Amino acid sequence: MLQNTSSFEATSKLGGQFINLSIGGSTFEQRKIILDYILKKHTIKHLVISLDEFAIMDVKFQNFSNFSYLYDQNTYNDLKIYLNKKFIFCALKFSSNKKCVGDDTELENLPKWIKSPIAQK
Repeated sequence: MLQNTSSFEATSKLGGQFINLSIGGSTFEQRKIILDYILKKHTIKHLVISLDEFAIMDVKFQNFSNFSYLYDQNTYNDLKIYLNKKFIFCALKFSSNKKCVGDDTELENLPKWIKSPIAQK
């Protein structure tokens, strides 16, 4: 729900400093992994979070352990993220192909699923 919210606009209208860490289609358990990590590293004064109905549906059938190792205290196991065919193939070729490195985008627009806003007159 908050994926297309502008952190620049929130900062200018509400004051303080906002960063949009929305994860499209995420469940509360997946958000918890990231929030636990952020709360260990930073002091958060305010948090805006959406209560999306799909995030709580069928939770018992979802596997939340896929990437939790990235947010634990063990730095060495973070290398597992690179142990896949796609990354290894791209790294061996030193490829800058869009399939390997993705699109160049600003951090502000990273979580947005609407990439080009409608022009306002």
